[in-house]
Amino acid sequence: MLRQAARVPAVEAVQQTLQALPAWAVLPLFLVPEIFSHIGGFWATALLVHRKWVAATMVGVFVKGTATLMEVWIYQSCEEALLSVRWFAWVHGQAMRGKDWVYGRIRPVLRRFAGSRAGLARRFFALRSVLARRLGLARK
Repeated sequence: MLRQAARVPAVEAVQQTLQALPAWAVLPLFLVPEIFSHIGGFWATALLVHRKWVAATMVGVFVKGTATLMEVWIYQSCEEALLSVRWFAWVHGQAMRGKDWVYGRIRPVLRRFAGSRAGLARRFFALRSVLARRLGLARK
């Protein structure tokens, strides 16, 4: 979705402007939606605890979802500038190590499902593959 949006001329222009900014200017632009994403997540959780399903879904989709899309777009646009900030690069490295650790732990389970002939698992992976191809996210 972000790749498709990045092809819109107005978005390309904003992206080029972002890429030209120094790290000290990009960092707050990244951190503000990051903070809103977490606030949205806590808010949605509180609504779920109070059994307000529709409100929780709306907050999750609109507040957390929008903030997450913005922060991913800013990160992808300004990765080099963000990673030039030492503490940000360290936190990013820790997060990537954590992701790799989790993926290493669940890889055997994923392989088991990928090779499974069970109908549900086969349908899930087929659907995931179709969506990835249609959205241009298929691994090359």
